Amino acid sequence: MTNLRLCFSLILSLTVLFGCELHEQNSVIGEKPDALVVDLKAIDGLLAGILQDDIGKVSEIINNSSLELNIPNDQGKLLLNEAVKLERVLIGKVLIDKGVDPKMKTQDGESALSLMEISENMAVWKNILEKGLITASYMEKDFFETLSTANVSEQSRAITRLREHTKNGIDFDARDDSKFTFLMIASSRDLVEVVNFLCTFPQTDPNIVVERGRRKVKFTALKFATTAQMKDALVDCGATE
Repeated sequence: MTNLRLCFSLILSLTVLFGCELHEQNSVIGEKPDALVVDLKAIDGLLAGILQDDIGKVSEIINNSSLELNIPNDQGKLLLNEAVKLERVLIGKVLIDKGVDPKMKTQDGESALSLMEISENMAVWKNILEKGLITASYMEKDFFETLSTANVSEQSRAITRLREHTKNGIDFDARDDSKFTFLMIASSRDLVEVVNFLCTFPQTDPNIVVERGRRKVKFTALKFATTAQMKDALVDCGATE
């Protein structure tokens, strides 16, 4: 009888022990990471942002959600494919940084990687994939073009693009084909908000002098200023010439 009780106690102890271990294992297995959200409406919003080349809109949608970005929309379009097709390098860089797979293919067998190989910015895409950086020459060209076409009402968009370029190490005193700087171009177009933004960075030099022509006429950011507001912004930036 005593032996029977001992056996029963042993069985009961083993049952409790293994039961606890099994519970712990089930608890660990059940802990899954937060799943990414599949939202085709948001994907269409991102595709619209890519079409409009609106880096601000794209970044806002991505940063404020946990979207699954490696899925096509109802028409079978993939985000990175569309960015590469339209040469949206800034947006493409953001997508790649967020884990979008350049090897993923559409139903037609088209991948962003294959599109990059025939892109006019092939070297830029390659640099992004291999080094995680946009080339300096592309950043400078892109921002000079942005400034040259921006007007006073579009300053926030220009600033958004420049802010994105700052993450990639843009040279604030880069020169265009005429040897003018970002600050000079912004001053000539009366983009006061852009000037104020540029001047928040210590790398921006407001007193760079460019000489042009046989007479070596000197140009500075302050000389390009045509309004009192712009002149005040440049003086606040440290311009003296």
